[in-house]
Amino acid sequence: LGTCGLDAAVEFALLPGTYTTSLLIGTLPTTATNTLTITSSTGDKNDVIIDVPDQAVLLADANNVFIKDVTLKGKAAAILMKGYCENVEIRDCYLQTDSATTINGPSGIKYPNDEKAYLKNIRIVHNTFEGGAYAIYLKATAGKDTVTAKTMRKEIGITIDSNTMLNGVLGG
Repeated sequence: LGTCGLDAAVEFALLPGTYTTSLLIGTLPTTATNTLTITSSTGDKNDVIIDVPDQAVLLADANNVFIKDVTLKGKAAAILMKGYCENVEIRDCYLQTDSATTINGPSGIKYPNDEKAYLKNIRIVHNTFEGGAYAIYLKATAGKDTVTAKTMRKEIGITIDSNTMLNGVLGG
């Protein structure tokens, strides 16, 4: 996928089972119509479980990615986002992490501060989060436009809607 790109929308419909390998989704030549979807083949999030000791999914400079109807269990994070992430949707998933009492502890979805990064058009909809320091931890600071040197927001169009957050130690 990384070499040849996508000529159409691609869907990986995972068969029922427990997987013990993280998913790494990096820079792919996707477009708004040529997207990548990771989902359960049955449409039931309880049928596909990714259970790993670190992060279940790493989105690194990922664009046009949809994750739906799966269970993600990671000790550090269910989903870790890094770099430039745009047009990403996480929908109808169960995300579980270990409980922690530190501010840098595990989170269901985690986006740590990164000077050279931004989030744009991110949708987190109708998921269940359990455990972790936070269910959703999105931390970014404003950055400078390299041409105009003006301070710009680094998060644009983030939607967090209809999620259930259970047993988070420090907050949602």
